[in-house]
Amino acid sequence: MTPRWFVRTCVALLAVLVLVTSAPASAADPPYTTNAAPSSGLVADATIDRATPRRVLRSFLDASRDGHFEIASHCLDLRGIADPTTGPELAEELSYVLYRRPTIDLTKVSDEPGAHDAEVSVDTFTVGDQEVPLTLTRVKFDDGVARWVIARKTVRRIPEIAATVRASPWEQRFPAALRTPVVFGNAPWQWLGILISVFLAYLIGRIGAAVVTRIGARFAKSSFTLVDDVLVTASRRPLRTILASIAFGVLVYALQVSLAVAKLLGHFAYTGFILGVAWLLLAGFGMVARLISPVHSLADDVAPDLAGERTRRALLQRVASAGIVGVTVALLLLQFDVVRHVGLSLLASAGIAGVVLGLAAQKSLAGLIAGIQLSITQPIRLGDVVFLDGESGVVQDIFLTYAVVRYWDDRCAVVPLSRFIDQSFQNWTLLRPELHAVVLMHVKFTAPVELLRTKLRELCEASPKWDKRECVLQVSDSDMYGMFLRATVSARTPTEWWDLRCAVREGLITYLATIDGGVHLG
Repeated sequence: MTPRWFVRTCVALLAVLVLVTSAPASAADPPYTTNAAPSSGLVADATIDRATPRRVLRSFLDASRDGHFEIASHCLDLRGIADPTTGPELAEELSYVLYRRPTIDLTKVSDEPGAHDAEVSVDTFTVGDQEVPLTLTRVKFDDGVARWVIARKTVRRIPEIAATVRASPWEQRFPAALRTPVVFGNAPWQWLGILISVFLAYLIGRIGAAVVTRIGARFAKSSFTLVDDVLVTASRRPLRTILASIAFGVLVYALQVSLAVAKLLGHFAYTGFILGVAWLLLAGFGMVARLISPVHSLADDVAPDLAGERTRRALLQRVASAGIVGVTVALLLLQFDVVRHVGLSLLASAGIAGVVLGLAAQKSLAGLIAGIQLSITQPIRLGDVVFLDGESGVVQDIFLTYAVVRYWDDRCAVVPLSRFIDQSFQNWTLLRPELHAVVLMHVKFTAPVELLRTKLRELCEASPKWDKRECVLQVSDSDMYGMFLRATVSARTPTEWWDLRCAVREGLITYLATIDGGVHLG
């Protein structure tokens, strides 16, 4: 829920904006204010760095942002201008255009002082049916030093360019208090518009997501499957984030904020959109996995095909989730130039870096590949009973690179998945979950075998853990001291298998001890 103070503040700001736009603006409020002294010609000003195209453009923007239009005019080639004293006015008009049209990326402007070309075009403006480039040129000053300035052919058309991006009629209705002062290239009404855009984007996200999910729910009810119903339910909140991010980006673009602020807000909108899409994919995978693969207790009688399907989906879901998170982080980082440049540098040195990373991540990659291979071949599944290191345990969970095996005393062993691929092991429930419990006893030759068979049948029939498949007593071997009896019984699950085995052993020993005073015990 949105805090009430935030909603009330946004509503109040919106009301103020409506009131001020309905009031007529004073005709005496000019769109520009220039209090600087005029300048003319090419002046070798040491305070301006004009060594490269990027530096002269940055110097122009910095001086204009601080209101020093006289200094900014030194970045213009005013030769051939009918009235060179209008240099500060031209600089102010051009700065207004550049700050209102956030299209120039200084990082992409050449920073080479001795560029091969005498001219560099950094942007293009549309004036009527013509395209007017913003051109930087390198000319010699009176002191014989070549410096970069904004070309004369661009300077001559600054008034035409400025006319195309002057304040719109509805913007001119703002009072001077909402148009000045300019902070970081933006007027107060633009900052106010950013706050209102946040509130409007939030509303658009909620309303849009509600409409889309309601329409989707109607279509889902007409189908015979539950998958689409689950997807509609899981997509509501991620859709809010996606739609709100798109709406915020569109609203901010309409405000025509300065380049720096536009890039910052663009990063926020892009980040919200990418996170929303990732959230939608993760939620969809999770809901579908829970629907198709219901959770069973390890003690439940789960068919082998259902256990295999559950294991495959659990592993593939985790692999997909890891892939989605990795791609999301990569997309978020690639929007920053620093990370992009680092990535290009790594690609340039991919030969050595690939070998080093491959050796360092060899075991991790092997574990990940083993997880994918295990999800396909399935030598183990969730709930399987495996025999490792002389002990039997139940496969409790399977992750991307390791599995958790729980022993009878609740000890848990963390086993790399590569071990189940590279080494042999015993899986007692691979083909079917039913198990055969074997009880071995050493008795005298005089022991009544038939009575013991009858007692074994009684013990099995009295136990609810016997699945009525196997109940056999056999003489498996003998030595000079007596014979070995082998009792084989069956159970449905590993837990029942262990309990039934212990109960049969205890019952047979107790019964044999009561016959002839226990003389038949070995």
